[in-house]
Amino acid sequence: MTKKQEIAPAGSTALLEYDPDFEKMARSDAGKGVSTDAKDNIVPSISVLQPLSPEVMDGPDRVEGAQAGDFLLSDGRLIKGREGFLFQPCGKKEWFFEFIPRENGGGFVNRYPVDYHGQEIILPDGAESYPGKAMKYFFPENGNSCTHYRFVAGILWDNGVGLEYVIPFFSTGHTAAKNWNMKWTRKRFEDNSIMAVFSHVYHLTTVRRTNKFGTWYSIETDIGAPLIISAQGKIVPNHEMDTVVGDVKRAYTLGKKLQEAFEKDEKREAPIKEDIAEKVGTEEEMPF
Repeated sequence: MTKKQEIAPAGSTALLEYDPDFEKMARSDAGKGVSTDAKDNIVPSISVLQPLSPEVMDGPDRVEGAQAGDFLLSDGRLIKGREGFLFQPCGKKEWFFEFIPRENGGGFVNRYPVDYHGQEIILPDGAESYPGKAMKYFFPENGNSCTHYRFVAGILWDNGVGLEYVIPFFSTGHTAAKNWNMKWTRKRFEDNSIMAVFSHVYHLTTVRRTNKFGTWYSIETDIGAPLIISAQGKIVPNHEMDTVVGDVKRAYTLGKKLQEAFEKDEKREAPIKEDIAEKVGTEEEMPF
């Protein structure tokens, strides 16, 4: 006879009937019907709205309440830039994205891996630099643009709930990404080895910047709060962060899994819907 037991789930007063045979069946079915193919595992994105973003201007793409400097999540959620959010970075990738010019209908065409020769970036086959334009590339054969992106995958934490997102950086956004990476390299164990990128949670906000070409908003990060503490040769979980992530060991494990999936290309960034960088200019001009 199947042994059954009434149990109460955490945080609930409702009683549930426990059936060990049903549990055995459910565990044996783990993963069935779930695709692990990268094309089916797209991580949604977080972007920073700019003064020329369609979401803040009058028109069909206007998002109610959106302002320049706000974060826009690809699921439609808005987060005020001055308030920001807590984010656990888990990995970084670089890609060239090819876009059809807007005047020709626009749209994403393809992505290409990024490689370097020393400090010099290697462009995809057929791509060239625009004459007189630093860090701005295109494909002369068809006129399509070629934009260099950095993507940081990670987990947005809100009251102990973690959701996976990817943050794209391009134009002078590369500077913000590099500055953030520098903070990662300074998180070290006593033997001076670098801690994993997912060992810390950062508060992300936006800051307004201006030059002679215009105004834009870029991402700023704080120094970061540790999920683990290294002291006297021992590594222990920082349970002060439980209030943020629910359980630091679980958060660390989730971050590691996302890092591995992103590195192996088992999960990919959400497609970029249009090449805004083409409209706003080069890194020396008006980036975002």
